[in-house]
Amino acid sequence: MNFSRDSRCLHFASYAFDVSVYEIFNTLIFGGCVCVSSEYDRFNNMPGFFKDARVSCAILTPSTVNMYQPQDLPSLTTLVTAGEVVSRHTVDRWADKLTLINAYGPAEGTFCTVGAIHPRSWRRGTIGPMTGSVGWVVNPQDHEKLVPIAQIGELVIEGPIVTRGYFEDPEKTAAVYIDPPAWLKAFRPNKSHGRLYKTGDLVRYNGDGAICFVGRKDTQVKLRGQRIELEEVEFHVKNSFTGAAHVIADVIVPKGQGRTSFLVAFIWLGSQEQTGSDDKSLFLEPTKHFREMVQTVEAELSTTVPSFMVPHLFLPLKRLPLSPSQKVNRKELREACIEISVDQMQAYSSKNKTFRRAPSTDVEQTIHDIWACVLGIDRETFGVDDNFFRLGGDSIGAMRVVAQCATAGLRSSVVALFKAKTVAQMSLTIKQMHSTIAPPTERLGERFDLSPIQQLYFDTVETDLNHFNQSLSFHVPGSVSSRALKEAIEWIVTHHSMLRARFTRGPDGQWQQYISRDVANSFAFKEDRAMTRQEAASLIESDQRKLDIQNGPLLVSHVLFVDDGDELYLSLTVHHLVIDIVSWQVLLADLEQLLAGQGSPAVPLLSFQTWCQLQAAYAEQNVDTTEVLLQDALSFDIQKYWGIDAQDNCWGNTLEQGFVLTEKETQILTGTANKAFGTQPVEILHAALIQAFSETFKDRPCPNIFSEGHGREPWDPSIDPTRTIGWFTTMWPAHVTVQPADTLLETLCKTKDARRQVKNNGWAYFLSRHRHRLEAESPIEILFNYHPGFTENPKQLLQPASLVKGELFQMSPVMSRFALIDVLAEVADSRLSFNFIFNKRMQSSISQWIANAQSCLEAAASDLVDRAAALTLSDFPLLSYSYPELDAFSTGVLAALGASAEDVEDAYPCSPIQEGMLLSQAKFASHYLNRAFWLVRSRRDTPVREEQLRIAWLRVVEKHPLLRTVIFQSPRGDGRHDQVVLKKPLGELCAILPTCENPLQRLKDHHFDTSNLITP
Repeated sequence: MNFSRDSRCLHFASYAFDVSVYEIFNTLIFGGCVCVSSEYDRFNNMPGFFKDARVSCAILTPSTVNMYQPQDLPSLTTLVTAGEVVSRHTVDRWADKLTLINAYGPAEGTFCTVGAIHPRSWRRGTIGPMTGSVGWVVNPQDHEKLVPIAQIGELVIEGPIVTRGYFEDPEKTAAVYIDPPAWLKAFRPNKSHGRLYKTGDLVRYNGDGAICFVGRKDTQVKLRGQRIELEEVEFHVKNSFTGAAHVIADVIVPKGQGRTSFLVAFIWLGSQEQTGSDDKSLFLEPTKHFREMVQTVEAELSTTVPSFMVPHLFLPLKRLPLSPSQKVNRKELREACIEISVDQMQAYSSKNKTFRRAPSTDVEQTIHDIWACVLGIDRETFGVDDNFFRLGGDSIGAMRVVAQCATAGLRSSVVALFKAKTVAQMSLTIKQMHSTIAPPTERLGERFDLSPIQQLYFDTVETDLNHFNQSLSFHVPGSVSSRALKEAIEWIVTHHSMLRARFTRGPDGQWQQYISRDVANSFAFKEDRAMTRQEAASLIESDQRKLDIQNGPLLVSHVLFVDDGDELYLSLTVHHLVIDIVSWQVLLADLEQLLAGQGSPAVPLLSFQTWCQLQAAYAEQNVDTTEVLLQDALSFDIQKYWGIDAQDNCWGNTLEQGFVLTEKETQILTGTANKAFGTQPVEILHAALIQAFSETFKDRPCPNIFSEGHGREPWDPSIDPTRTIGWFTTMWPAHVTVQPADTLLETLCKTKDARRQVKNNGWAYFLSRHRHRLEAESPIEILFNYHPGFTENPKQLLQPASLVKGELFQMSPVMSRFALIDVLAEVADSRLSFNFIFNKRMQSSISQWIANAQSCLEAAASDLVDRAAALTLSDFPLLSYSYPELDAFSTGVLAALGASAEDVEDAYPCSPIQEGMLLSQAKFASHYLNRAFWLVRSRRDTPVREEQLRIAWLRVVEKHPLLRTVIFQSPRGDGRHDQVVLKKPLGELCAILPTCENPLQRLKDHHFDTSNLITP
């Protein structure tokens, strides 16, 4: 662990955690210094304590480590993680900054295995070879049997360091401290052996001798760093819950990235329907009586068990789901619980309220946003009076809240949060602790660099910079007044700082931006009455000339009373420098919430200024330019081919041409057509464009079609730009090589694979392109932008309306363009439309391409709708197949198995261990062919039915992918093997009727044909 006399080791662990022994005594043995923090610093000010105490070594759980960045703990040179499995996220963040060591060791073994983590060779779960002991891997159900290398089993520890047992608990000691098994005595026949300890950890030996941790074999689980015995939770809940016939506890992992796991107790009162009911519904409706019972149980549990053992949610069961073996079907319970919405969970809660009070102050709003971010739940699902711990919070979550509050300028502590428990109460403690809020991280009036897309704009456009905007119009109901509209828009401009941005040019000619405090001059609000729709359209077009990127405004809002005042419309015009499609969704959602009187929307946690600065710093250290140079290396003179120079490529010299597909074709292309090759709609549209281009322009290579991305690709989970208004857009190419003989379907496969090879939706590519200013040297030929359309909700106050044709994108006629050809695809009124924008001099050749593109899309809608599913290269990235090799896999291997693409779950190469086994089997066919025999009895002393046994075994096979895996000779032709995992069980399953008095011998004599390599 790198201990020395210079070590300054943090004493962080509780004395109940054996890590505390290493922190204290290992440090002192080597003559180092033990750094003991105060309780306040331990929970609220670790970075400050590290700095003051010059801590150089720390042993922490990965959950604790992940709350900090390496720059928060600059004195740290050695970091040891223990107590939990280390994730790739932790390794990527820390391994290159210091010596990162993974430690493993149960207290019962009084040992600790350690190994330095090297980020490139590290594999998740690796805990290293044993030290001071020998580690054996045995059958989890029978420790008298060893398991072979690479097979999962339970880790058993042998050696003098194994402890004597649990204090005054002989029953628990006897269960896990075992006498030497027969295999150990046979292995060392002339030596004495002590007892062994069964860890309960499922592991496997790797070929290099390292041990890889897989999981726990029993019902003991870890929830936010705390070990929980589910059976113990069930025992206490059942004792406290009057009338409960059965209690099942489990940990649920909700759907959605970033959501927090929680403990659930399923309650069956025994008086409802029979367990074999065909009713698919599992849960009873929530009642006031049930919530009152839960409240009583929670109060009793809080005095008898630790807080982490109190279930977050209690669910009453309509029936008790059972498996064919008459055991509780936990899988069915978990799957049903995952489908429950947050609102439904709130209905079962003992703290259920029909009304959630929204934040009423800026402090409450900030804390509310932070809780939503830390807990991974929607802001709309809880109010300022909801309990932090009932929402899924815990001590680690509390530390993250305090850290984010400090970033937001709010001083708090974990103790204060534990006492307050609600947003409302916590906001009061913050006011009492520190009444003056520190300045936000965003610095008003300070210049900062442009984002990549903003820089591209200023590099491309030289004149009429103010005329480049996006506009939207909405029909407004009579219940909404002009005053309400103005107040709502003013709130949005006040709280979304990029709408107050100003752009300025420095002495070196470079453009920069800063955020102004001036709200009044950052937006314009106008009102005009009694006009025709044509007059309204004219006014909207004139609004576009009122934008000023240097002095403001950047947003013009116009209230229009049309047709003698009978119809009320709102037009919003915003300069594109500060807004994109995602930003529009944020702006409109906030506007809708304000007008509906639903309280103030959540304030963005991340400013665009901060995003730009963090992104630039990340790019400087992590973005590689070689990928850009390779993707842009198209040895073809685009401008010479089209006869267009940079000066001619402006919006005033363009023509527009396009087509609209039918509603049925649109429905197919955005839906069922994607089942054939597992595509996304944009991939079909892209493929049709490139296929039509290759058919039209046969005298040149296919172009790299660039796509637009939203650009909000955070590289760290703590960065959340989802509610930030700004211009984030990225542009990235997908290189698709189309041969003259390729069909549309072959091009579709290539397009899907090419697009999915691009990382982070082209975010890293665009960053690198921006850093090296390659726009002028490598102009974009075709820029493709697909927008599935705004989701219309008839219940919304603001309904989209079109007063000006093509009003979303408006720009100056003299403005230079980013690409030679723009292709805009959008779904509106349930129909997919394509709009091609190109130079007037390109009209004759482009028109045929457009016609061919429409034909390709119509053909795709016809050919793909009923086509059987097929595989593409990107479905199995680990195999590194070519297209002919993938075809050989589909027509050879799958056909031999009687399987299709729809039957495949995954495929990947065989591991070195597997290759070694196969080589051994090639010499001796009987090697590694394991056979096991069981005598099956019924618990009720009734005959075991053959069908029951068959169904039970198939369920086991369905659960374990390895039992559904087939190994085959790789079509790569390199002599190696690959394996495919099928969704359904495949293999021989037969019943043998004994014809003699010894049925076991009859079974042993049965011969399975193992000569065919393609076999499970």
